[in-house]
Amino acid sequence: MTQIHPHPPPGGPRRALRRALAAGLLAAAAYPLALATLPAAAAPSHRPSWAAVTPAPGSAPAATLEHCQDALAASHRYAAFSAQMTAVPGATRMGVRFELLASTLRGHVFHHVPAPGLGRWERSKSGVAGFEFRQVVANLPAPRAFRVEVSFRWYDSRGRLIRHRRLRSAICQLADVRPNLVVGRVAQLSAEEPGLARYAVVIRNDGLTDVRSPFDVALSVNGSAQPAQSVASLGAGQAETVTFVAAACQPSSTIVATVDPRAVIDETTRTDNSRRVAC
Repeated sequence: MTQIHPHPPPGGPRRALRRALAAGLLAAAAYPLALATLPAAAAPSHRPSWAAVTPAPGSAPAATLEHCQDALAASHRYAAFSAQMTAVPGATRMGVRFELLASTLRGHVFHHVPAPGLGRWERSKSGVAGFEFRQVVANLPAPRAFRVEVSFRWYDSRGRLIRHRRLRSAICQLADVRPNLVVGRVAQLSAEEPGLARYAVVIRNDGLTDVRSPFDVALSVNGSAQPAQSVASLGAGQAETVTFVAAACQPSSTIVATVDPRAVIDETTRTDNSRRVAC
């Protein structure tokens, strides 16, 4: 019987994912999600695991988020869910159905997301006292929130439905952990030579991941582009001041500072990569 780690095993999420793929627990391919707000892809498990369990007396059905794995790469993001139920008087078999729900992180209005491997009924063997079923959804887009809605059914010896229930799991929240380069304060300072000025441009990384490769910072004064300055790296939550010497800014003109003008860094957004300041 396949196993799902309730906590990341030794070696971190990458090794955990490799182990899960080797065991056939996660699908290596990506499948599109039919939801306009989710342009990326998800790959639900093609080999879910189930088990006949010995229930605690009076156990109620449960839909559980077992593990929520965030990562920089979508291929390393996944969520593990489980459903547990126990037999009721008159029931000989039980069934569960997982349906994936997704939402943006802002509103938490969840929508059903059709996904291969989910949305079908899985039934227990006849006569078991308890039933547990697990599903893993991988390659999840971010920033997004995911949960499952689990339907439970109890059947009698003739296959007739005698009871049903529906529950939702806890929420797996996945942040976009990519860097986010931002142009902060842009200031014109005095210079030693007449007609020139020193400009200080503050660059921040407001994202959750370090920028480990070089990127440029560009400056335009009075409509004239200046030679770009290079920044070797910038840690998450850190800032760096880049200085330029150029012609003094003329009245009614502008200073425009841009970070990563060639878009070499994969960021959460590029809407804050430029700032225009009046002279």
